[in-house]
Amino acid sequence: MKSKDNTSNRKVSERLSKINPIIISIPTKGLEKDIYFAYLSKSKRWRSIVMNWAMNLLPEFTLSEVGPIYYSRQSLRNSLAHGSGKLKILTLPFLDKMFRQGVFFFDEQDGNYHYYNFAYPIVFEDQQFYAILVAREDRNGKRFYDNEFTRILKKDELSYDTGSTNKADNLTHPSTSRLLHDILNVNN
Repeated sequence: MKSKDNTSNRKVSERLSKINPIIISIPTKGLEKDIYFAYLSKSKRWRSIVMNWAMNLLPEFTLSEVGPIYYSRQSLRNSLAHGSGKLKILTLPFLDKMFRQGVFFFDEQDGNYHYYNFAYPIVFEDQQFYAILVAREDRNGKRFYDNEFTRILKKDELSYDTGSTNKADNLTHPSTSRLLHDILNVNN
């Protein structure tokens, strides 16, 4: 889906509009609350605690429209090392659903790796967002969750400005933000 033609963009936009967003809330009880507050307190072991929790929640892999996407401690570690935020932590339990039911909208080759970009609508604190999820395929053809470039975009903040000073903006390959903007505004 490397092309940016309006027909393809319109189809992606229509598919995204038909997905019921995941409603994310701050946990108030149980293990999820403990995990969330471990992250907030930035305890010495918060990354390890969050990774263990997520690895217990997630399946070994998700069967997406581009094929299986695997989860590993390394991919979660990379995710948490780059641009961690409360919303990223709270969306980890939904990765399986977001890859399985999300909309594949762009792929690209970069050196030995092939990247597949997905989008999924979410709602957090009464604001609408799109989570951009990335699967990276290695030279052996195995795809892994690769959240290093993942970004959660507010629907009303989509713009062509790739020089943003917002820390979250720097996590996405510049073309991904621009392409998603083009797709979502294809009917305008």
